[in-house]
Amino acid sequence: MPEETVMADEHRPIERGLEAASRTYLFYDARDIALYVFSLAIVWGGAWLAFASAWSQALFTIALLYLTVVFILKRGARPDWSTLPVIAHGLLAYPGRVIRTLRTWKPVRPVCVFGVAMVAELCAKRYLTSDSLLLRPFPYLNVFFVTFMGITTFRTAILIAHLQRAAHVRDVLESSPWKHQMRGLGVTNHILQAYVTGLISHVCYLIPALIFWRLTAPTYAREAVLLLDAVLVLGFRIVRQGFPTALQQTLVRVEVIDALTSAHTADHKSRFNFAVLHGHHHDAIPSALMAAGESGFVESIDRGISYLTFLGSAIWTLCINALMTAANMVGHQYIPGVYPYSKYTVQTKLHHVVHHYGSLRPLGLGGLPSYVADVRDGYDPTNGKVRWFLEVAAKHGEADPATAEEFVRI
Repeated sequence: MPEETVMADEHRPIERGLEAASRTYLFYDARDIALYVFSLAIVWGGAWLAFASAWSQALFTIALLYLTVVFILKRGARPDWSTLPVIAHGLLAYPGRVIRTLRTWKPVRPVCVFGVAMVAELCAKRYLTSDSLLLRPFPYLNVFFVTFMGITTFRTAILIAHLQRAAHVRDVLESSPWKHQMRGLGVTNHILQAYVTGLISHVCYLIPALIFWRLTAPTYAREAVLLLDAVLVLGFRIVRQGFPTALQQTLVRVEVIDALTSAHTADHKSRFNFAVLHGHHHDAIPSALMAAGESGFVESIDRGISYLTFLGSAIWTLCINALMTAANMVGHQYIPGVYPYSKYTVQTKLHHVVHHYGSLRPLGLGGLPSYVADVRDGYDPTNGKVRWFLEVAAKHGEADPATAEEFVRI
């Protein structure tokens, strides 16, 4: 059977202990409870360090407890002592993961620019009076709140749309390859779980930056230098390549996509990587509600560390992250017939929909160009999950014969 047609669910044998290279992980099961709770503990610790306010920490605690209850209702909870060596092995291997990512995208420039910004900040402290605007603490939390609430408003609109059409959401999913994951939980809680998952994933990517900014107290001087650099680079690209190409290269760099795809492959081949880093992204229904960067909770924190987001301008980092999160949400609406609809997925040939409905491939995270390796390794773009999705999309006016025919031509 071709690899991409294999449905991984709780009925498949799950290899325990230190995983073999040939294992594939696509969904949690009851014996992953300890790994799941361990991942949530990492998130809670990060949130505690990132946010000083008691109400922020309390909200995170409530959300994580809710997800723990949801996991148990959906999967159950079974003790598995083999998780201890899995955790130990995963933690020992993690520094190598960060080093590989850094080697792939070679962050020489952002490190140098940050160094210049720090020199500027030190000079300002030496030569300017203490009441100077440039030496005042930059209100990065205000920027975070504005951008986060903007995306949360969008996400909440999607939540309301899904709740209003909850019966439709249930019918689509129960007719899909995802039907095995519907057990143990009503559709309303599936929808709420996806919403909470998306909110936490969004924050997790920013946790390393929020912690760094809290510890280093950036000034207006530092922020001005970092923001000026980002704006000048974008302006230079616009002059040379035009706005659409410049914006695309600013949001998505080829070497970063390669690194993300490589890590994504590893995440589905390792029990630790899947259960601790990536699995949250697959545990919620395949809807825009849960999306925030193609990553699970701890994986989002890992990306914030590995891509040195904390060294950049707060305004730039938070605004670009908001744009990418909104785009990622629209690109993960795999339940046709409910806002924000699946038309974008069909028009842009996002075969990633198949991955979220239980197939290992395609693993590429950069759209069409990144699917070349998947096709070479056996992915069939006309497989049964693709045909099912296109039929449902067509039923709701989100695909027509022409776009459906184009969708399978990758």
